[in-house]
Amino acid sequence: MAAQARRIQQATDIAPLPVPNTGDEVQELAETLNQLLARLRGQATAQANFLAAAAHELRTPLATLQTGLDVSGRDPSLPPATRAALAGHDAELARLGRLVDDFLLVGRLGNGAELPVNRRPVALDELLLALADRELPRFRAAGRTLTIALPDDAPTAALTAATDADQLTTLLLNLLDNARKHARPGTGVALRLQAAATAHGPVISIENELAAPLGEHLAQLTTAWYQADPLAPGTGLGLWIAGRLAHGLGLKLEFREEQERLVVTVGL
Repeated sequence: MAAQARRIQQATDIAPLPVPNTGDEVQELAETLNQLLARLRGQATAQANFLAAAAHELRTPLATLQTGLDVSGRDPSLPPATRAALAGHDAELARLGRLVDDFLLVGRLGNGAELPVNRRPVALDELLLALADRELPRFRAAGRTLTIALPDDAPTAALTAATDADQLTTLLLNLLDNARKHARPGTGVALRLQAAATAHGPVISIENELAAPLGEHLAQLTTAWYQADPLAPGTGLGLWIAGRLAHGLGLKLEFREEQERLVVTVGL
């Protein structure tokens, strides 16, 4: 029972403890703890359901606002100041859209379930190029650079993996979003693809310079709602979502602190 309790403390699993049929204080303690865990499971489920319902209700008005901004932004008679203001509103709507998507994922993943995986061969170099093209405007708006490095002469098979392209994209978007928000001011983010080799499959890495050493925070980065800096922007959900998606896809997600840099690798 003690070993199971330690597993609960160190993970997101709050499954019931085994109850020994001893008729003494140990059995009573196990039953009491299970009642507490049942309440925690109920609260977690209610929280996840609320987030999912709220996010679902927000999607339609956000989409309507986005369409209105897109139409307004095409007006060639707009003065530069108005066009710049619309661009700022567009960026904020995109941020809200990402937050809503994250809340929907929390609703689906919060009860311990895994998402259905649609595996197919994915050209990772093409996926990363599309991802970088999509994220560049956000990096520029934040005053950061995003560089991408792809293998020059690797065969196509070495840059291909059987995975769910949509879930992998969401995973990488959350990692890039974290790097963009928390990298040391004035520095950029590097996105790299390493071709498959005999000892391993393709590896995607994201690196950024750290504003401060992570230390003991490193091991907690994929904990739900956890923030190394409570005053930093964000909800503390992005890396948790990345970790859950990596687990569901069977990927190896690692965080390392190397010479004042955070190196995140995704092994396929």
